[in-house]
Amino acid sequence: MPKSCNSISKNLFLFLLLPFLFSCVVNPSSSKQKIYTGKFYVENAKVGSTFNTSIIKQGNGLIIQVSKPFFGNVLNLTIKSNGYIESASSEDNAFINSSYTPKDYKKIYNWLNNCLDSTKLSNNETAIEPQEYLFIHSESIRLVCSKGKDKISFDITDSKFKINGHVLT
Repeated sequence: MPKSCNSISKNLFLFLLLPFLFSCVVNPSSSKQKIYTGKFYVENAKVGSTFNTSIIKQGNGLIIQVSKPFFGNVLNLTIKSNGYIESASSEDNAFINSSYTPKDYKKIYNWLNNCLDSTKLSNNETAIEPQEYLFIHSESIRLVCSKGKDKISFDITDSKFKINGHVLT
């Protein structure tokens, strides 16, 4: 009898200890990522609205997630460094402008990546807010970012809409 009690207690001990040990194991991430969160105001000729956003730098891509309280995610785009853009759902395809080329999206990726990387934003140490400009598609869209102390501000202007806001650094 004592032999079976020992085996039961040993098995019970292992059964309780192993999950605890596995839960304490830290699995380091194989890819580095940086998450920026903030708010944006979007307006067109008819209406304006505020959105929450997350921009995630991961590997050779930038993931842009836009959400609105009570609606959840309204946009989820990934822009790759090679100019390839993809959306998480077919509903987001309305936000992908078919008249832009991969070269245009590559410029947008480089602009946004430089904006988020404070060391690349500006070498002008006398500037109060270093800025990065980009004009795309025959200069019909103007993209400007500026770096403040704790945030990066964005201003994107087109003939049909205007987006301005910031993400925290």
